[in-house]
Order: sequence, then structure tokens, then C-alpha cells
Amino acid sequence: FFGGKSIGNIILNNLLDNNYFPTAIIYYNNELETEIIDRAKSLEIQVYQIKKFKVELIEIINFIKEQAPDFYISVAFCFILPRSILSIVKWPINIHTSALPKYKGNHPIAAAFLNDDSFQGTTVHLMTDEVDSGKILLQDFVHVTNEDDMVSVRQKLIDLSYKLIIQVINQLKSGCLYPKNQIGISTLA
Repeated sequence: FFGGKSIGNIILNNLLDNNYFPTAIIYYNNELETEIIDRAKSLEIQVYQIKKFKVELIEIINFIKEQAPDFYISVAFCFILPRSILSIVKWPINIHTSALPKYKGNHPIAAAFLNDDSFQGTTVHLMTDEVDSGKILLQDFVHVTNEDDMVSVRQKLIDLSYKLIIQVINQLKSGCLYPKNQIGISTLA
């Protein structure tokens, strides 16, 4: 699990609450809450805290290889993973709170609000070394009403993201995962 920001904390906590235990957790500086990291350690989950990504790249790769993961889940991780990390697993998975290829990048919810989108999406996709450009595994949408604000939509998308990642994990387990190309005009957020 690669994670950060509040969405990464929430998704990781939900995974742990529901007995989905990652082999290891990788995070940058203090991007994940101390309580969650302590909880993971108490569950004997390996944890790697990055201080300087480029400087530690070989150590990170060795740490990952020692864990022998089947797949990655990345949620709001603050670095684009290079091919040297992506190629270790067959399924490098990312959760992005937009309807890709729309609103790639750091601020998709804000971009959708600025464009007055009446629906916002979450996409679970394969990672590539280009920002939010990999094949789509699952995608779904939430309706945005006049009563919604950034906080309420963000929560709807976090809830949807968790639901979708569980579906993807179950599809992986059953061998029924079928990536699809992104279709449409690519925009940045």
C-alpha cells in the first residue's frame, strides 16, 4: 500500500477494519497518521517511511522485493512511481478521484467543482509512469447536488473509492480483471 493525505488514511484504515491487510505500507514523511502506522505495526505489517524518494529509490525497491507483493494499491501517494517499481508487480493499482481521463493530477475534485460538473467520478486504474494514464479497472460516479460542497463530495468519492477497490481486489482474487483503455479527452487538474 502506497498512501498519503486524508484519503489514503481513510482507505487504509477501512482496509484494516475489514481484514484486508497489505503486505507492507510505504508512505512519505508524515503523510499517514501515526495511529494507523502503529496499528499496522501491531498487525505485523511491514512499514517503510520515505524521507527522500530519489535518494532512497534502491532501498525502496529492495524493500518491496523482500515483501514479494502480488499487487500495489496507491491512494494519494505523492510521487509518480518509476518503472523500476511499477514493473515489480503485474497489477500496480491506483485510486484517483476523477472520471479519467478527465482531471488527471493533484486537484480533480476542485477542478470538477470549478467546471460545475453535476457528476464526479472515481477511477481505479493501472499505474504507468505518466500521471493517471493507465488502463481503467473500474470507474463509477456520484451525483453532485446544489446542497453539496467540496467536503461532502470528497466524502462521497472516498466511500465510492473504497467500494471500488474492494471490488477490484475480489476480481483479482477470482482472475476476472479486465483493464480497459481510457476513452475521451484528457484534461489536467
